[in-house]
Amino acid sequence: MDSNIYNPTIPFIGPLPQPLQPGNLVRISGVVGSSATCFSISLQNGSNSYQRNDISLHLSPVFTSPPRVVRTYLENQQWGPEESHGPYFPFAVDQEFEILILVESDQFKIAVNGQHFTEFQYKLPLQSISHIAVDGDVTINSIKFEGLTSSPMA
Repeated sequence: MDSNIYNPTIPFIGPLPQPLQPGNLVRISGVVGSSATCFSISLQNGSNSYQRNDISLHLSPVFTSPPRVVRTYLENQQWGPEESHGPYFPFAVDQEFEILILVESDQFKIAVNGQHFTEFQYKLPLQSISHIAVDGDVTINSIKFEGLTSSPMA
């Protein structure tokens, strides 16, 4: 069974095929919109977007000055402090991208277009993540889950 997601309508919220664990990889391929100011990818613990569920990783490229890639989390309806340092800004409008999120024992390791970009330490339990959400001016071609076991989510 193919648990990958292809060409989702944005905004998108969908369940993960099974709980994430160290060694898993989430591969997101897409194209930034031509008039993008920002877009976001969230790993969260439910399917709500209005009364938001807790979000373990909120990754948001922001194109307004100064361009930056914001990383944060949401717990009990409260956003945590933003991290936005990075060696470069890896996105451009109208350009394809590939984001890799590697799940490690204590952090997410994030690469963009084949280059390591940053890490984000877990603030919430990894086991609480059940959904992925995408929003903003972006087209997603695919979301692929790699390194998962063959048994379906219980």
